[in-house]
Amino acid sequence: MRGENVSPRSIAQVDDDLGPEGCYLVYEPDSGGRLMIVYSHGYVPMNAVGFWCAGEGKGIQGFKFKQAGGRSELIKGIAGGDSNRRKYFVGWCQFIKMAKAMNGRVIKFPNAIQGVEVDIYGYRQCDSQPDFLCLDDSLVDINHYDAIAVIPRHKEFLKGVKSIVASNFLEMGNIAGASSTMV
Repeated sequence: MRGENVSPRSIAQVDDDLGPEGCYLVYEPDSGGRLMIVYSHGYVPMNAVGFWCAGEGKGIQGFKFKQAGGRSELIKGIAGGDSNRRKYFVGWCQFIKMAKAMNGRVIKFPNAIQGVEVDIYGYRQCDSQPDFLCLDDSLVDINHYDAIAVIPRHKEFLKGVKSIVASNFLEMGNIAGASSTMV
């Protein structure tokens, strides 16, 4: 399930034509805080907190790299207050769902300076066992998951739970941060 070891430094390339092609999740503190998606051919944007690349048999349409410089706003108004902070977690859920639509693999970069550190949990319907998705060091294939929960880093979540149904997983994820189905 775990992929190759990748870090923002190993993805970054001086030449924009080198490196993996994919989509970055970027935190920008201006405009009340916002999450941007940036399509790139290998250059790591400043303030990147996540990355996904398309999986086998999928490719990102060329215009996404050129239109508006490959940048578009995913969600805004995420700074200050609990309700706005929740939008940050919702933005992460949207970003991961985009990756799944492209049979993608995802990595989360450490972001102590920008954004909010998150933990990401996945749920597989087949075994009713919540799985912890470690998106810190490696590209992870997220295609086997039916639901995700994005919560603040180190927040207690599903402690001691051996099995859980999808609706309870989603409800608990929304209470702690944000959650979404992946189907």
